[in-house]
Amino acid sequence: MRGWDRRLVWLGLFLFAFLTLAGCGGGGSSGSSGQNGTDNTLTLAADPGPDLTVFIGTDVPLDGSASKGESLSFQWSFASPSPAPSPSVATISKANESVAIFRAEQVGDFGVRLTVSQGSQSDFKILNIKAIYPSNPPNAPGDPDAPERNYTTRMITADFGGPIGALESTSDGGAVTVVEVSTGAQTSIARLSKFSAGGDLVAGMDFGESGTTHRPVAALEISPQEYALVGVANYDENGFGDIFVAFADFSPTSAEKSFFKLSDLGKAFLSSATLAPNGEIVVAGTIVAEPPLNDLRMLFVKIDREGEIIFEWEGTAPSAGRAALPTSDNNLLVLGNVVSSNGTHLDIFLALLDAEASILLQSHFGGLGDDYPLAVQTTGSGFLVVGSTNSPAINEGKDDYDIFFLEVGLDGSLKWDEAKLLGLPGLDEFPTALLKLSETEFVIAGAARVENKGFDAYLAWIDLSKENLLVRERIYGGVRDDLALSIAAANPEDSGFYVSGLADGEMTKFDSPRSYSLSGTPWIAEMTATGNVRPSSAPIPDFSRESAMPFVLNVSTFFYDISGDTLSFEASGYPNGLTLNSDNQLIGVTPVVETTTPYKITVTATDPEGLSAEETFTLTIHPRAD
Repeated sequence: MRGWDRRLVWLGLFLFAFLTLAGCGGGGSSGSSGQNGTDNTLTLAADPGPDLTVFIGTDVPLDGSASKGESLSFQWSFASPSPAPSPSVATISKANESVAIFRAEQVGDFGVRLTVSQGSQSDFKILNIKAIYPSNPPNAPGDPDAPERNYTTRMITADFGGPIGALESTSDGGAVTVVEVSTGAQTSIARLSKFSAGGDLVAGMDFGESGTTHRPVAALEISPQEYALVGVANYDENGFGDIFVAFADFSPTSAEKSFFKLSDLGKAFLSSATLAPNGEIVVAGTIVAEPPLNDLRMLFVKIDREGEIIFEWEGTAPSAGRAALPTSDNNLLVLGNVVSSNGTHLDIFLALLDAEASILLQSHFGGLGDDYPLAVQTTGSGFLVVGSTNSPAINEGKDDYDIFFLEVGLDGSLKWDEAKLLGLPGLDEFPTALLKLSETEFVIAGAARVENKGFDAYLAWIDLSKENLLVRERIYGGVRDDLALSIAAANPEDSGFYVSGLADGEMTKFDSPRSYSLSGTPWIAEMTATGNVRPSSAPIPDFSRESAMPFVLNVSTFFYDISGDTLSFEASGYPNGLTLNSDNQLIGVTPVVETTTPYKITVTATDPEGLSAEETFTLTIHPRAD
């Protein structure tokens, strides 16, 4: 598992996990012990069912009722790993019953031993279970006629080579990552990797100079084949170094790359980078004139494709640059932090600069706590600022962070009396990306802490033209920590989104939205306009039963919805004597057959918005051996 590490203090990231699991199964090794006494016809055989693939965080029935014998006693236990996993990894409950409950909290492979006993005789068999995080293949089984719009989630399980510096969704439904790869004790390179919509690595390039370190911070898509990478080289313990810009062209005919280090700017901390309409790279950060960190000033720079600095503006100390937005008239809207007038907390600074770096307007606002701006976008009548704040919590004697958004007029004045907040009182929420849909419609991506759990990926839709500005919000996740990192619009004719983030992770530290550490596995998702994704599914194993025998299978175990929607289930192809009940159990008594008869059964799970997933398995019925 790889980590993401970035700092103003440390800014670490890695998400989502996403989710939970399902299953039931058998196979593996077996054995027996004991004597039958004088009854040599006594038959004893443990049968834990077929091997299983299950979702983490899901209670999975393990059914040993098909074991052979009379008046059996049952014992379920871990065969692997050894020693047995801790409860934070996996558990078995009802271990002395014919049907036990297995639950995995982390991804992994497990061996579960079923031992059945009858008097002094016993037999065992090991069931192999693979616990996974919910995701789907690119061609989702529920939508074979429209593979170009799968609305699925996929995990990226490549070896990235180091901590992720940025993860960005791309216009083709894939993603790009930039990581710092160690090449020695005090040296590293920056690696840019491109992944397909299915999560497969399709291209990559390494950048950097020998003999120094390179920490990538941002990845930008210029075209489906061209990307820019921005970061700092030769950085110190606080993350200040020489800004560098690199370009990668993955064109099939001639792959090219270029690298430029901007040492003339001095030592800087890089907060963000964005792409201007004319192809220039715009960097926002903080520069230090003289160490130690006693002269911090916000810095905004424009860089062309040849690595030349064509625009530079510094704020007054003390301040820090956070984000910038190039406008269509070649102006630059900048966001930063300044120290409040009483010197106790951080306020927001907003300014509009022209091409000559002259200030056209500026504004300065904040509350009682620290207000961190993340991004800014133009609206029909001004600017939308999004960020995180603990000012409302400080006002109530608490310290949690909420997501805020506010609209600023063209003259720099606030259009509302106070910022609008997203999130629940007492729980942390923070944004990571902002997508503009229209002059009034926007989507905010980030993370939200869930009570008695951890962080989940979070999306919120806002519409400035409506009385109720918050149109909808959705949370995606599972038993571990998850995070949405970037969001991109799908093709122009489609109103859906491409979202990427980290899943199945662990938040080891959260001090503020500018100082946290999350490890996890990258994920990419294609979502509908309402943020819906197709349910995930795990393979349902094949089963074998004799005639006139009880059969029960909870089909919901094999499906999972990452946004928490309740799924409805249908089944087809099952034999007479079985039915799918209201508890989503395929239950009943197998039919009487004279010859071995296979039944191909298809189970379909559908969410409230009509997206579905399906799995097919075979139930084979044998004549009963009397």
